[in-house]
Amino acid sequence: GAAMVMFALIAILALTNTRGPALAFAAGAFVLWVMRIGRPARLATLAVVFVGIVVVLVFASHLRTGLEAIAAHDSVVSRALFRDQSVDAMLELNGRLALWSDLKPAVANHLASGYGYQASRAVVLDAYEWASYAHNAFIQTVLDLRLGGLAALLALIALAYRGALRRALDRRTR
Repeated sequence: GAAMVMFALIAILALTNTRGPALAFAAGAFVLWVMRIGRPARLATLAVVFVGIVVVLVFASHLRTGLEAIAAHDSVVSRALFRDQSVDAMLELNGRLALWSDLKPAVANHLASGYGYQASRAVVLDAYEWASYAHNAFIQTVLDLRLGGLAALLALIALAYRGALRRALDRRTR
């Protein structure tokens, strides 16, 4: 049953060599695990995560050095992480940071009207020919559906978060 589905998902993610979906899967699995553990363990886990985030932020200037050290060794981890790309390309999120910066005027010019559902594709392709969409759900939503669409998306996320928290707190449905 569930173990077979989990194995199949992990196998598919491993075979497709995709970083984003693999990270999303790991984050989702982590959240589900945190929701299942008891309150003291959950608080301890969240404290460790918080401290880890603070450490990363404090030592962010050393991130490049650490990534260069990983890239210098040919290993399964370095091949999966870098996929024949440079540390600079990875830190620039494979061109996404430049794309988002170049899309700022298009977003600003159409905050109230948007371009229409999927109609922003031409605008994004004009910015970068490799990008048929914004590679960012929030920017894409504003481009397509204006601020009203973004408000609706954020409301859906808030409702899902609220529902997840309620279920996590209810022992029967946890």
